[in-house]
Amino acid sequence: MTSKKKKNYKKYKGSNTKKTSYSPKQDPKQSKLALFILIALLCFGGAYVYQSFFTSKKIDTTSNIPSFRKDSELTFKSKNNSNQSIKIDIEIAKTEATITQGLMYRKQMETNQGMLFLMPYNKPQNFWMKNTYIPLDILFISKDKKIVTIQKNTTPLSEEGIPSYSPAQYVLEVNAGFCDKNGIKEGDSVLF
Repeated sequence: MTSKKKKNYKKYKGSNTKKTSYSPKQDPKQSKLALFILIALLCFGGAYVYQSFFTSKKIDTTSNIPSFRKDSELTFKSKNNSNQSIKIDIEIAKTEATITQGLMYRKQMETNQGMLFLMPYNKPQNFWMKNTYIPLDILFISKDKKIVTIQKNTTPLSEEGIPSYSPAQYVLEVNAGFCDKNGIKEGDSVLF
């Protein structure tokens, strides 16, 4: 059996018997260029990471504020006077996202407008005014479309809970003072 000689990439320096590793000749210009590119990448990458994670970015909450969208109309029917009816335009919030957003960040709403929330369950509801700049009357409405609770003139930007006290399937937000101005009371009905 013949053995093949392995090519040894070690070289001997003169009379010194120490072995040194063989490495192909490197061009010093290429080494400097590679080092420069590596440093540049680290600098730009580091700057990006710093900007992305360590600087506080101010969130622009005004650019995505939706304007009022008329989805339907709602009519109030007085329990005491069947001839009295008041009609308003309503924007409907029925998805989790639109219910959560509500009227947040809006600065105004016309007197004949409101937002109707179609809640997924007929149960006691609890709202708040976080990031809501408009003082509101909040009407909690049962599944048979009768007003069960009216919370009048709520405080803008408050994070205190605003309860319905009774089960409600729908919640209507209108401008503060709307209920008093139009004689709307608990027990009245709504049609939409």
